[in-house]
Amino acid sequence: MYVTIGIIALIIAVCSIASIFRDTDNRFLKMLDFTRIQLFLTSVLCLIILTITAKKWKWHVYLFIAAISTGLMVNGAYLIHYTPLVPVEVPLATDLKSTDEQFTLLVANVKMSNKNSQELIKLIEMKNPDLILAMEVNKWWDGQLKAIENK
Repeated sequence: MYVTIGIIALIIAVCSIASIFRDTDNRFLKMLDFTRIQLFLTSVLCLIILTITAKKWKWHVYLFIAAISTGLMVNGAYLIHYTPLVPVEVPLATDLKSTDEQFTLLVANVKMSNKNSQELIKLIEMKNPDLILAMEVNKWWDGQLKAIENK
């Protein structure tokens, strides 16, 4: 079990360290950027298991722990920004004040099979947005939305 955990730990550590090179055209290196949480949690688990199962602390145990710790620091440096430990940089929408320089956008996914266009038209008239983005429209929806085209 110790050898298996050591091999897994080494693979996880190499993947974690290689994920630094995410701004590349190589899709395999870019793919490592999406598995940071899994790499971080697996590294923690491997670190715990290795420290418990290591009977004799030889040089290779220290090498495994150093590699895993480096991988933990790399992934932790990216993941910490998604925790409450780092303050929010973007203000909440409730904190913003309306100005004349803003525009309103209404995004609606209408779903082609939906035939209840009157509800969307009522919503558009009520909100009076500057720009409307309707997704999943077909010719029928295009015809229904012609009613608001000149408003």
